[in-house]
Amino acid sequence: MINVKKGQAFSLQQADIRGTNPNPTAYSGSGTVITAGELCYSNAGTIAGVPAAGGVPSTFVGLKGFAINNSYDGDAIESQKIALYTLDGNSIIETDQVDSNDGALNLTTYPVGTPIYPSQNTVGLVSKTNGSSTNAWAAPIGWVEGVRYLQNATPYPSGVTQASQNYTSATESSATQTQSGISTYNGTTKSSTYKPQVNIPVLAIKLASN
Repeated sequence: MINVKKGQAFSLQQADIRGTNPNPTAYSGSGTVITAGELCYSNAGTIAGVPAAGGVPSTFVGLKGFAINNSYDGDAIESQKIALYTLDGNSIIETDQVDSNDGALNLTTYPVGTPIYPSQNTVGLVSKTNGSSTNAWAAPIGWVEGVRYLQNATPYPSGVTQASQNYTSATESSATQTQSGISTYNGTTKSSTYKPQVNIPVLAIKLASN
């Protein structure tokens, strides 16, 4: 999931890295499926997740950006392309593609101003951990601007249950028939109704420049 909170005028022009969709039919897989909000780059013309910082960052070459499509979205399948929102030094993006090894996604774990780097554990994720001393990224990709909740369509993400998304709805009680044949109601009852969407935490990142 990705959301662009703000940017320069005509900031949609920042989707200026485009590359071949690596796997336009699969919904899951290892290293082939791109999820919107992942940190990616163009690898010989094909969009790929930025290597984990636990690898060898010195071999990483290319402009970085955040995928604005899932590889299995209709547009991405039709065009065979994935577009990236680049590190423009100005915009704020919100993504749920965050390394869970750093802890829960909240402001206690991610205070405002914390530098953000590519994950050292999982390709394409972001992290507040800058790898080891020998495999550290030289510069952050951005800084924490906040943590918020965005609605995401079902199916429910890991850790989010349908019951946790209930809200209370007031409904009329049983009708009482009167002599005149007009139904009257003597009060309301409360019942639980499921939301069709779920709220999930996202990390807001003030982007650095490529």
